[in-house]
Amino acid sequence: MADDSEQTRRLLQDSIDGYGRSMPTTNFDNPFVISTIVASAMTESDTNRTAKATYAFIVPATYVNNPGPERTTHGGAIATFMDNCTSITLIASKRYFGQGVTRNLNVTYFQPVIAGEEVYVETEVLSINRRVATIQAAMRRQSDGAFLAMCIHEKMNPERVGSRASSL
Repeated sequence: MADDSEQTRRLLQDSIDGYGRSMPTTNFDNPFVISTIVASAMTESDTNRTAKATYAFIVPATYVNNPGPERTTHGGAIATFMDNCTSITLIASKRYFGQGVTRNLNVTYFQPVIAGEEVYVETEVLSINRRVATIQAAMRRQSDGAFLAMCIHEKMNPERVGSRASSL
């Protein structure tokens, strides 16, 4: 049974907007964060798939890999986009454990992402428990739905791990 999708979408949009307002304009991910729209979102009662969201944005020119006519986006910027989108989606999970830290972020690139293109990122929380969450994401070009990149993101709750985490 799904929760109110519009309420979940607003929660995520408010979260990303607040994050954008709280960061200095000089932060690396600021141009991305302030231009991102939460297009859709939902939570599910099924504990294996607790939240889904889709984000839309125009790829900022700030992240162009090399000057020139190709205007491809740097892979590190794409990884940052994925990290932000998957982390925000986690907030909608009924089992959300707080900010957390990235334990693993594995991004696979399929096609170049061009600055100025409108893209969307579909995210889904696959698994979450008290210590670790696994979220997946797929980036697609809006104009033709072409598959651009995907990721699997593991976030952990260091407060649940205890003092061992700080010694690693």
